[in-house]
Amino acid sequence: MDIIKQHMFFILCGLVALAGIALGATGIGRMGEVPGRMREAKQLYDSLASLKSAPNRRWIDAEKRRIEACKTDYQRVIEQARALNPYTPFMKDLFPNCPPDKRREFRVRYVEQFEAMLQKLRAGEPPSPADYQEIAEEIYREQQQPGAEFPTPEQQWSPTGVLTTLGARVHTLARAAISLPKSRRTYVYISRERASPSFEIAAGMADVNALTPPSDEECWFAQVQLWIQQDVVDAIAAINEEAVARLAARNLSPWVANLPIKEIISVRISDGYITESTQTFVQPGGAGPATGPRSPARPPASSASTFTNSSTDEQFQVLYFTLRLVMDQRLIPRLIQEISMDRFHTLLRMEYRAVDPNPEMDKYIYGPDPCVIATFDFETHMLDDPFARELMPQSVFDRYFPE
Repeated sequence: MDIIKQHMFFILCGLVALAGIALGATGIGRMGEVPGRMREAKQLYDSLASLKSAPNRRWIDAEKRRIEACKTDYQRVIEQARALNPYTPFMKDLFPNCPPDKRREFRVRYVEQFEAMLQKLRAGEPPSPADYQEIAEEIYREQQQPGAEFPTPEQQWSPTGVLTTLGARVHTLARAAISLPKSRRTYVYISRERASPSFEIAAGMADVNALTPPSDEECWFAQVQLWIQQDVVDAIAAINEEAVARLAARNLSPWVANLPIKEIISVRISDGYITESTQTFVQPGGAGPATGPRSPARPPASSASTFTNSSTDEQFQVLYFTLRLVMDQRLIPRLIQEISMDRFHTLLRMEYRAVDPNPEMDKYIYGPDPCVIATFDFETHMLDDPFARELMPQSVFDRYFPE
């Protein structure tokens, strides 16, 4: 044992050397298998890589094509939407900066645009007290002529209680409504009374001589309201002008009594955009029974009062507008079509009631057509692009699109 202990180091070294020789001999014997194993591993890796990459590349390419198609479709939709929303300010250099001198000029030009809109309608007011006085004096002079004949009561009224042609000649109100030159030139009645005009002049625009310019916001919403008013006027004028052409083919002179849309009682537009926070509620259809069917009709002021429940967001600015008209009831669907065609105007609600009989033919002459007082509530959408992003004054943008 002592000998083993004394020579332990050498014995261990010998054992390690023998093990190394054995391992080396074994490794050298199998060295030829290593390249083959490496080639097999590489082939397996390459096959797996090709199996993975080809489908992924096809999927990525397909996804890119799908994204590009979506972008193209989106751009096409935006272009079509812009075509349905072709509103441009009548002053090119005002928005969005709105310098004071340009705002003063805008007010003057706004009134000009407003009057041109009414001229397109061939609109007129019913006879005034001065007109009645003129006609009364005319009738009196005729009756003072030698040999003048005055129709009897039986001749003045039909058996059903309607004023006859002879009766209309000697009744001041009827004669003024029928025979005055301005009456025969009128295609549709409107009111310019300050208390209840058919078309409201926008806030800050009435006094063209005012030294203080209108605000940015007043200019913006005056332009927005004018766009909507012009759409309404274009629709009404188109329907009446078609009737004018039919009358001309029969050698008849057009005037309010033989045209389909007789009177514009009111066109009212919401005060500003409709937002989710708008809480004021106005009954759709406007005035309601308390003020009567001939009163101006106000639009709903809250999305909660409409079936669409729409409000201004990042894509659209939402407004409501309401019309109240006297018209031939047979043309109601056509009017809705004309207003909504090529525009983002959606009918929310409509109602109508018969016009009260007017056997004395005073003030308003509607003719023989089956007329009704019709009230229409519309919702309109205006695209965020370009209005909010390019044209809207900063003060309006901050109010409706706060950070």
